[in-house]
Amino acid sequence: MRYCEPVIQSRQNEKVTALCKLKDKKYRDESGLFRFDGIKLLREALSKDVTVRSLFVREGTELPPDVDGKLEQKGIRTYVLSSDLFDRISDEKAPEGVITTAEYIDNRINRAIIKEEEKIQEALSGRSPDAPILLLESIQDPLNFGALIRSAVAFGAALVVTDDASADPYHPKALRASMGAMFSIPIVRVSALAEAVRILTRSRRVFAAALDEKAKELGSFERLPGDSLIIGNEGHGLSADVLDAASETLLIPMSGETESLNASVAGGILLWEFRRR
Repeated sequence: MRYCEPVIQSRQNEKVTALCKLKDKKYRDESGLFRFDGIKLLREALSKDVTVRSLFVREGTELPPDVDGKLEQKGIRTYVLSSDLFDRISDEKAPEGVITTAEYIDNRINRAIIKEEEKIQEALSGRSPDAPILLLESIQDPLNFGALIRSAVAFGAALVVTDDASADPYHPKALRASMGAMFSIPIVRVSALAEAVRILTRSRRVFAAALDEKAKELGSFERLPGDSLIIGNEGHGLSADVLDAASETLLIPMSGETESLNASVAGGILLWEFRRR
């Protein structure tokens, strides 16, 4: 492994200061960069051709040969931090000794000047029209958000569409919960989710997960190619506008006194059923 300079000891070092600022969404958006901890996420990022900008390692950390080889091949800048400094700035309770910075994956798709319909069409280019799309409204918990992204990839979704009220995909907790899945699927952010739903219903059914009198029970209807799913806020569910725009509503039949499931659990069950059928 080739290092760019001697071991960095100070929190005031300009490289370390910029790295720490990436915990703030505003700075991430301004710089177009995000950060994440750990070897697994780094390996996933390198395998998916994410543009890695730099690497910060704890003094004494040895990288796996396959990872080290790719870093050297790509000429990625590597900085070594003292153990004490690294542990203070890491997001992990048990740091693996690696922090990576990388460029936003979806900058091109999510440019403000592109209309919502164009964003969706561009993100779907080259992907199966039969695969479901996962839409998320106001999923504010980064852990739920990341877990839903992971389920979307696991069960073959083509795309994730989310509104501005949902968690930031580049939040460290969302990245960890996705286990690198966000590197494998386009994530389109829209200002009005109801409009995105209306665009999609032109060519496919879009089901809203909701406790509704007219809701169909999961497993009671035939799934068609391209059927898609909307999951709403953990506490308040889906807005009236989004419900109105959806093709139909559906629910997961449950026994006992449980009224609802965690958003990420419900999303995983529904996506699995969509794939199974």
